[in-house]
Amino acid sequence: MILTLFVYNLVLALIIIALAIPLYMEKIHINRWYGVRLPKSYESEQNWHRINKLWAKKAFLWSSIYILADIIIYVLGILLTPQNELVFILLFSLLPVMIAAMLFIAAIIISSKII
Repeated sequence: MILTLFVYNLVLALIIIALAIPLYMEKIHINRWYGVRLPKSYESEQNWHRINKLWAKKAFLWSSIYILADIIIYVLGILLTPQNELVFILLFSLLPVMIAAMLFIAAIIISSKII
């Protein structure tokens, strides 16, 4: 069970990194589907690229931290007895939500500094 959650969380972090790369490289132009879509980012192509590039940096940072935490939790989960395994399964379940919330908050904070 812990291996499944480890792989799930690792894949999730790698997907976030993969989605951030085109935004960081400024390959994605203004659209309604992909990128940080705030009123300020729609004002100009320059704002769009600047806001999305900043978000991509934070996404890469948080995903890297997430991968490191995932590895640490996996190793600790292997070392635990079955009675304590439930605690780590719950932690694995909550970690993606916490990381996603942090990325969302980071994007809002970063974009508000540009405004």
